[in-house]
Amino acid sequence: MRNFFKLFGIIAIAAVIGFSFVSCEEIKEEAAKTLVITDIPDEQVSNLQEKSVTIQNSKGAGIAQGTIGTISGGIATVELLDILTKEPWTGSGDFTVSILATAWKVENVSFTEAKTTIKFADLLPN
Repeated sequence: MRNFFKLFGIIAIAAVIGFSFVSCEEIKEEAAKTLVITDIPDEQVSNLQEKSVTIQNSKGAGIAQGTIGTISGGIATVELLDILTKEPWTGSGDFTVSILATAWKVENVSFTEAKTTIKFADLLPN
C-alpha cells in the first residue's frame, strides 16, 4: 500500500509539471525597430550624416528617435529608441518620419516589421 501512494504521488507531481508547461502562455516580444533609408544621392550624404531622425504620432508628438550614422552605398540604417525610456523602440503602426528637425519628412510610414525601409526620394521638404 505504501508503494501505491509513492507511485500515486510521483504521477501527481508529473501531471502538475506537465499541465504547468501546457498552460504557460508564450510571451512574444516585439522586435526593436530599425529604419533604413535607401537611394541616398552622393550629394546628400554630408547633409544627412549624424542627423536626428524622429518618429512622430498622428498628433505630431515625437515617440522615437535615432541618429543617422554612416551612409554606405546610398543606404543609411537608423536604430530607433523610445524617446522617454531610451530603450529600443518596438512600436508599430503608421507614423511620420522627420529628418533634421522636420526639414524632410515622410508621412504614413508603416512600421510593422523589425526593419522598415523608405527611399530618399520619398522624403519631402517640409
